[in-house]
Amino acid sequence: MTESTAVANYWVNNNQVKPSQNDLLLSFDVGGSTTDISALTSYDNNNLLVKQHSIRFAAQRISQATRYSKNFESVLLTACQKHDIKIQGLNVEPKKYSAETSAYYFEQIVDRLNGNQLKEFYTLLSADCPELMSVNLYVTGLIAFYSGQLATNMINEIRTATDLPLGSNWTPNVIVVFAGKGARIFEWFGSVTEDEADKYYLD
Repeated sequence: MTESTAVANYWVNNNQVKPSQNDLLLSFDVGGSTTDISALTSYDNNNLLVKQHSIRFAAQRISQATRYSKNFESVLLTACQKHDIKIQGLNVEPKKYSAETSAYYFEQIVDRLNGNQLKEFYTLLSADCPELMSVNLYVTGLIAFYSGQLATNMINEIRTATDLPLGSNWTPNVIVVFAGKGARIFEWFGSVTEDEADKYYLD
């Protein structure tokens, strides 16, 4: 079973999201090195995985960029102090933070923060590390742009498919969902300004 198939099974078998015949569900599983995309719809009460694809573009682009951010260590230490987090090598001696280990400590922080704390952390990153926000917007924007292209192609293909007779006028409601902790990268911009984030990704 591919990762895209596994994620698709999760959505429909756990009653998370079940597309109807009038829906095209695009699921993005953002990992460390790849983003796995699956497209689902429904026909005759059967859930159909109509497309699965993987692109070598994911969250590692952002974590790798932390090594070039001069204020990143300060943001990590602020988060640790505010939420009383102790991390060996970061705020517990001996110190091991460096450009090479920045991505590791980034993962250590985000894994320990809850939803509200993550929003505060993303806001702090936006204020003190604007270059990382720029990288985040580039990565998430490119994935969103690609999803738009994928949706358009899928709709056109399904309209002309002989084995899936949804018809040439099929105009589905496109639903975008995310899986995996890597999908948190899409929360950065919304933590700063939700309306602008919605407009950015929809555009």
